[in-house]
Amino acid sequence: MLLRTLASLAALAACSTTPPSTPPSPSPAPSPMPTQAASLSGVALFSAIGSIGLRPDPLPPDYDAEYVVAVVDIDNPGDPITGVAITAIELRDKAGTSRAHMRRISEAGTFAAGALPSLNSAGSWAVYTDSPIPAFTGTLAHGHTKLRVRAWLDVSPAGAESIRVTIGNAEHRVVIDGALTGAFPS
Repeated sequence: MLLRTLASLAALAACSTTPPSTPPSPSPAPSPMPTQAASLSGVALFSAIGSIGLRPDPLPPDYDAEYVVAVVDIDNPGDPITGVAITAIELRDKAGTSRAHMRRISEAGTFAAGALPSLNSAGSWAVYTDSPIPAFTGTLAHGHTKLRVRAWLDVSPAGAESIRVTIGNAEHRVVIDGALTGAFPS
């Protein structure tokens, strides 16, 4: 009897309209976690303030008379970052009070890879401030970028002892603080 029941069940299974079971499809591979944006960092290598010598009296509005030159080293440990701009330069006194702000940039350029001379060596200021360098394209490559910025200031930075340079784009930003290296004679 048992044998007959098993045979009936086997025949019933063979005639069943249920399609044979299909093996489960493999689950899609998990999507990779989004990579976290690499954090930019930087250090101020050089900064000096100055003013033009002869100027009209009284000064016309928005006359460019006071300027700053800053050289910073930016470390980008990630992929190249495009659309980067120097968004702010601020000069501060000992207490951290703002003394002057960037009005506009007159030049931004990048030094070739390699070491810059020590600030104590003869002629080093000329290298930092006046050496011909390629224009900054707005891209921070992977690794270190030594960037020089010349900017006109909104007012005389009397009493300034430090500089703050802000560089970045909508997704990446670095704020670099450093002491003023000196002042140009005017």
